[in-house]
Amino acid sequence: MRRSDVAILRVSRKPLNVRKVVFVLSSTERCSQLARGYLELGLWPEASISILPIGEYRPGVAENVREQLDLLRTRSRNAALLPPIDLDFEAADLEQVLSPFQAAVMGHLSYRAGWFDSVRSDPFEVVASRAPVVLVP
Repeated sequence: MRRSDVAILRVSRKPLNVRKVVFVLSSTERCSQLARGYLELGLWPEASISILPIGEYRPGVAENVREQLDLLRTRSRNAALLPPIDLDFEAADLEQVLSPFQAAVMGHLSYRAGWFDSVRSDPFEVVASRAPVVLVP
């Protein structure tokens, strides 16, 4: 972000009834902090949590997933691990995965790194366009 950029928040008049939350994880540092930030916020303590790895074959993704699962479990929060989404995913396939969830927790609204990521769909952007998002910095 630049100094001239302004953050925009969309606030619902009616709170979401969230029973299922999905964490969208890649290999970034922000993704490695999702569980900690989510737990500190105290959002939806009764909601079930699932973790969706993005590009699991990239270095660091499996480690981020393991760390998030461990932290959630030490705080008595059960978390399920979803099958990973490949970086060459189809939007319809990702939409199907997201359909049971009322909210997504992410570290990014978009993450494009390198030339190849600039020409294919960004999974964070697809999730943000399909589900209410909690962005945890």
